[in-house]
Amino acid sequence: GDGSGGGSGASGESSDSEAEAGAGAGAASKAGVKRGRDGRARGGDDGASDSDSDGSGASGSDMEGDEKKKKKQKEKKDGSDEEDEEEDEDKPLHVLPLFAMLPRAAQLAVFEPPPPGHRLVVVSTNVAETSVTIPNIKYVVDAGRTKRRVYDMRSGASKFEVGWISKASADQRSGRAGRTGPGHAYRLYSSAVYNDQFEQFEEPEILTRPIEGMVLSLKTMGIHAVEAFPFPTPP
Repeated sequence: GDGSGGGSGASGESSDSEAEAGAGAGAASKAGVKRGRDGRARGGDDGASDSDSDGSGASGSDMEGDEKKKKKQKEKKDGSDEEDEEEDEDKPLHVLPLFAMLPRAAQLAVFEPPPPGHRLVVVSTNVAETSVTIPNIKYVVDAGRTKRRVYDMRSGASKFEVGWISKASADQRSGRAGRTGPGHAYRLYSSAVYNDQFEQFEEPEILTRPIEGMVLSLKTMGIHAVEAFPFPTPP
């Protein structure tokens, strides 16, 4: 009888302890305290941490940093390039232009390595689409637009218009990334625009420019029957 009574007393003490623990857990939950994987209470809104009696409790930010380190180590082991993106994102930018009328010395600057600790950014027209390959380009951002020369038959003059590029040009621009290593191309237009607005190829220049100079050049070479000349695309 005494044994069972003692057991009941122990059970009652245990229940009281569990109730107190449950109340404490509820209060902690209301105060915004979180628990980590090791079961220790972490600080909530203010980012502070509740330490063990021996002062060995780690803060939430420290645990997050450890998780990031482990993730980066795993990505490095797996050969992922996400680590490179995180490492590069905080570098100051070394921005250079590139277009046809730029002085040659300024054009050649894009082939030089950027200053130490900087990231090279080249803002280019379609001159970089096929004619040159800039080394170590990892990313291409393609707006899908180009400025082309258009011949106005009414006025007899040429003018420049901005319009969509062709699908072939889009492929060429994407190919500028990853020429010497891994790379990505980001297109700032939808697949619907690509399919509906983009022609397969650019219109030949012979159809968009005056042909007087070309006709005179052919006659200078002794080709007088210009209308019978086998043009790839007749003007």
